[in-house]
Amino acid sequence: MKNQKIVICFAGLPGTGKSAISVQVASEIRGIVLDLDEYKKSELEIVKSISKMASRGVITEKIANKITPKLSERNKKLLNIQLKQLYLK
Repeated sequence: MKNQKIVICFAGLPGTGKSAISVQVASEIRGIVLDLDEYKKSELEIVKSISKMASRGVITEKIANKITPKLSERNKKLLNIQLKQLYLK
């Protein structure tokens, strides 16, 4: 079974050690860790930046809306709410 590829997924409540265990397992099997928390954090930073630029008039609603298809559904909703609040003022 050389070069067999497997995916191991850890799920659980916050603070239960999923990340710590995944790092240990990855080092044992010479694997990699894909941390979705980091992805979510970086995407949320994008939402905050777009919102901030829109509030300062740096980008228009049209430009901001072109960026949103690249975001997750949850963050699209968050950004759309923020943009509506800005442009309805």
